[in-house]
Amino acid sequence: MNNDTSNVVISGGTTTQQSIISSAHATAISYLQTAIDAVGTSGTTLTQWFGDNSSSAQSQVSTVLTQTLSGLQNNSFVYNLTDDLTYSLAFLEVVLIFNAPDSTTDASSTEVDVALWDQFWPMQALNADNASSSLVFSLLHQACLWFNISSIDELDGTQSQDLAQQFASANPTNALLSVRNHVYYVLAASNS
Repeated sequence: MNNDTSNVVISGGTTTQQSIISSAHATAISYLQTAIDAVGTSGTTLTQWFGDNSSSAQSQVSTVLTQTLSGLQNNSFVYNLTDDLTYSLAFLEVVLIFNAPDSTTDASSTEVDVALWDQFWPMQALNADNASSSLVFSLLHQACLWFNISSIDELDGTQSQDLAQQFASANPTNALLSVRNHVYYVLAASNS
């Protein structure tokens, strides 16, 4: 497995904060590798998150996860810990966002600038495990969207794991298009 984070540059922050970011990036890569390996063997998990375990579903999930993994491994990531984001608590689950350099929206760029929510570090101080899980979730969420912009999206009805499972059961075709279903699958496959 290649969990190398030499493509990660972190500006600002303490040594501990930089270590947390680097660890989250490596964890996201490791989780994706595990989930990709599990696609053909995890029928129950795949059905749980996508409502389908057909070869077509396996192929589609594998493609999305492989593109996401490739993006995390083959692009430069610049985490700026000096310029935090301020936004509504409605988005608490997503604690970071990706931007193309110079505030463009060119997802084909090989550099991805990453900004963290301004309340992430206070959240980390209160509950380190929960905050680290949120950071990995957010990194996977943003990477899945960023590197699969034309094949998956944020869909209504998938805001929690329970809702995403219900969504997969009711509408497998659309579950394969849901970024959260992909992220929940990665987390489930990596923690089984």
